[in-house]
Amino acid sequence: MDRGLENKERRKYFFKPRIGSRYAEKWNGYRTMVLGAHQICTVKCEFLDLCCSNEGVWEMDNACPVYEDGRDDPYLRLSNGNRIEMDAYIEDAANYPAYSAFTKYILEEKGFVSPEKREYFWERVVFCNFLQHYLPNGNTPTYEEESELYDADIDAFKEMLRDVQPEVIYVWSDSVANALRKNIKRIDGLKEMVMSNEAQVMEVSFFSYNTTVECSREWVRQLLEKVLGHVPSNKKLAPLDEVIYRALSQNYIIVYEQNKFANNYNCKFFDYSTFLGTIYKEYLKRWNVVEACFVKLDKNGERQKQHLRQLLPSNTDDPAFKAAVQLFEL
Repeated sequence: MDRGLENKERRKYFFKPRIGSRYAEKWNGYRTMVLGAHQICTVKCEFLDLCCSNEGVWEMDNACPVYEDGRDDPYLRLSNGNRIEMDAYIEDAANYPAYSAFTKYILEEKGFVSPEKREYFWERVVFCNFLQHYLPNGNTPTYEEESELYDADIDAFKEMLRDVQPEVIYVWSDSVANALRKNIKRIDGLKEMVMSNEAQVMEVSFFSYNTTVECSREWVRQLLEKVLGHVPSNKKLAPLDEVIYRALSQNYIIVYEQNKFANNYNCKFFDYSTFLGTIYKEYLKRWNVVEACFVKLDKNGERQKQHLRQLLPSNTDDPAFKAAVQLFEL
């Protein structure tokens, strides 16, 4: 076959997603994807340069010296790395700290997770990595350091989404999450969602794809009580948790991070002026109620009110910044 035609027809992503045998059953009601950053090779090999490029890694798919003894086995391919590693983790045949940390997070387990419990979860989701080749030293660069590296694989990720059709995506790398945020307009149907369960030992972000994810109003109330100590309300006004729940349901993103209840202003698609304006209007332009949503803990553990200017991005040319300034007459 002509090499040019072969390259043209092959899929854009090299590493095949590991699709669990019970993926169709869904996890918590949604087809779920777990997205890591990249594959890691720990073998010192003369072919590393090839494996560290999107083009060269295809040449090594069935030529990797690590799998030389199983050359005729279609399972032993570099492109099958997601399945090989996850199978080994589920069977407790290899130690993969990231897989273990995420499994404990999703199952809310603190100690050892049995192979049976691992299988129960991972067979109901699809697992894959974002970057489609290896990295020279195995370290994960930030998106800010290597934006071109991540941007180059956005089209491969889009093709993966079309093939697998997940409804929700857990991303366990800030580098990858930032790549998705920066390229959100290139990926139709992708939205970042608020997380109701924080990860304590690893970076986890949450996205939806071509679906509406319902958040829990009870969780909103619990979060308000955790941060504010109470839920501001008035008989003439809608309860504050109802207003925030409505905003969350419309995909306005707010997060609880570093001891404060705040908008995730790193997400450019989040219109925080509209979100805050909704609360402002619902509470008869009582700005003190709006600011009651935004607090942080000082060094003594006391809650201190955050002013809107402290939550705005530094870029004063941002249209959302100007809208908020105009709306609240700052």
